[in-house]
Amino acid sequence: MSGISSTLSISKTAISAQQAGLAVTGQNIANVNNPDYSVQNADQKSMRPALYAGFLFGTGVDVSQIQQNVDKLLEQRLTGLISEQASFGEQESYMRILEGFFNPNSETSISTVMTEFWNAWHDLSDNPLGSSERVAVFESGEKLASRFESTILDMQDLAQDINADIEAAVGRVNAISEQIAVLNQQIMASEINRTANDLRDQRHRLVDELGELIDIDSFERPDGTIIVNIASSYTIVNGVDSYDLDMVDQEIVWATATGTGKAITDDIVDGQVGGLLEMRDETIPKYITELNELAREMIWAINYQHSQGVGLEYFKDPVTGDYATDDSRWLTSFEFGDKIDFSKEFTMWIEDKTTSDTQYVKSSIDMGISEARITNWDGMTPGGVQSIYKLTVVDEGVLGDNEVIESDGDGLAIVHGSTVDAQSALAAGIAAQTIYVYNGPDGTHVIEVDNNGGETKQSAASIAQALNEAGGVQAFASETHLAFDLTGGFVNAEDGDTIKFSLFVDGLLQEQSFIRDSNLGTMDEQFEEALLAVAATVNGINENDDLYAEGLTIVSSSGATLGVQDFEVQDNTGIRLDAFNFNPGDTVSFNVETMQGILQQSSQTVTLTLDGGIDTTDQAALSEAFSQALSAQLGGGPVTVEHDPYTNSVILRSTTGTDIRLIDNGGAIGGSIDITALSGSVADGANVDNVLDFTGVGDVARFNTVSLDADS
Repeated sequence: MSGISSTLSISKTAISAQQAGLAVTGQNIANVNNPDYSVQNADQKSMRPALYAGFLFGTGVDVSQIQQNVDKLLEQRLTGLISEQASFGEQESYMRILEGFFNPNSETSISTVMTEFWNAWHDLSDNPLGSSERVAVFESGEKLASRFESTILDMQDLAQDINADIEAAVGRVNAISEQIAVLNQQIMASEINRTANDLRDQRHRLVDELGELIDIDSFERPDGTIIVNIASSYTIVNGVDSYDLDMVDQEIVWATATGTGKAITDDIVDGQVGGLLEMRDETIPKYITELNELAREMIWAINYQHSQGVGLEYFKDPVTGDYATDDSRWLTSFEFGDKIDFSKEFTMWIEDKTTSDTQYVKSSIDMGISEARITNWDGMTPGGVQSIYKLTVVDEGVLGDNEVIESDGDGLAIVHGSTVDAQSALAAGIAAQTIYVYNGPDGTHVIEVDNNGGETKQSAASIAQALNEAGGVQAFASETHLAFDLTGGFVNAEDGDTIKFSLFVDGLLQEQSFIRDSNLGTMDEQFEEALLAVAATVNGINENDDLYAEGLTIVSSSGATLGVQDFEVQDNTGIRLDAFNFNPGDTVSFNVETMQGILQQSSQTVTLTLDGGIDTTDQAALSEAFSQALSAQLGGGPVTVEHDPYTNSVILRSTTGTDIRLIDNGGAIGGSIDITALSGSVADGANVDNVLDFTGVGDVARFNTVSLDADS
């Protein structure tokens, strides 16, 4: 072993290894100005030693791998910072445009035109009777009003330009995600005992480019492919698959794996798209709102001051007006309805010169409250301003009666709770009661309010309808909102657990439940789907479209009383079946049972024959075959079946809060299935191992749910 041949062999391997190292160094030097290139290292390792004369002698050195010298954590952080910088960059570019609308150095900016307006008023104050000064005030006022309008239109046009930029960015995101998926395929095919460094560099460049467009996070899988998520949780690249984004009604929609669309606009915060959305949905609307409010306050203040001179001279021409409330008849539907003061009176003098002596007639309008009133109210009392006013001519002249409604007041806007049920909580807000309406045109009107037997339900909608049937009272029920705050999430709610609740709608109680599955979306998304489903069910029962869901809020358009009760997180058992070990022609038979303690709740037999059409050496084929057999034979039972093609496994979950037990009831075929407890489940202590063996002795594998009192 110590001869010349072994020495030369060691030298040869050393020279080859160093040549490889020099080649890698040359590659590094050649790409010194390539911004997308990652420095590579030639990793060397000792070759397998040779046994000679009882000793192990070294046989030289070899290059085991050519790897990139990359800090992946640092790369991810840099990508995140690139995304933030791109967001701020987009906002800065559009803020510069907005700045021009208010630039004091511009002759047409809001600030310049407003200064001219106030200067015109100042000149008029020095010479109140000057016609040229009055004309200047009028013209500068017109110019300011026109500038207010044009500035808002310019900002709205700017928002449309941003929409075009967002649509272009979304198209670029889709193109890049497709390229990353293609590179994932190439890397997975190339990396067999080696690293495809150049392909990885190309992929990293695309990931950075994607991060510049939208906020992302990515992680690498064992096969070398990467998964890319946007907006924290929405996958657009999963190995060799990519999922597109789309623009629908100015919303960015993510195409799920099932082909359905989900709006994710509110979840995007960084990248060029995040910056554009911030400008479109937050910054520009904020400036438009503030500018509208400025214009509104100026209109009111100037017109109010101008109105102080009304009445100094009589009107010579007919005076007409076309102001009217909308169909609701709320005073707040007037442009300045909130500023009407009902404590004041209105008097109008009429000058009549048709007679030899000029006659003067006074007409006064009394804005008194209708005498009809509600008494014996049990619950939060409606505010006094929630009444109907009548404009009545009390002196000479004929003006007619008009009802004016003011909408402000305390109302019943409060949430009540109970440890019993929603009906008990309701009594604190709108108790079962008798309401009397006195002094109406038909005398005293009696309203019996009770969900159990009363003609009127314990809800704003039903009470308002009953009040409207009484003379002298006019009532309106606003929308009712039931909002769920899931900020803290569901404590200890695992995948496979059942979330249950009952929705209370004017005495109707409708149960709703769903199984937690992170593959279908976040908890908020699944809960929103449950609200949509229960709203549709209740609408179907009531034969109307009263209920609808907006995010995590359910709304009654008519003002029906809403409540929730029987909230529960039910712990379910979940297990994963994989590593299927069988031979061609085997007939596999086993029982799937649900257990509650020592009591069997259900038992179903599953049988599968592995005929020639199933490759027993291919785990993908086996997992699919077992998934199909389990789905067909357990369908409709208390155990659900899910095929996971990414891990070549089958997932079983109980839906009744029970444990799962598998028992071999086949022959001694010598096969086996590995079983793993999912999160929220645990293997039973009596299990010999976590493998179901088919040896003909009735092997048992039981897995129990982890029941936690802290589920909430």
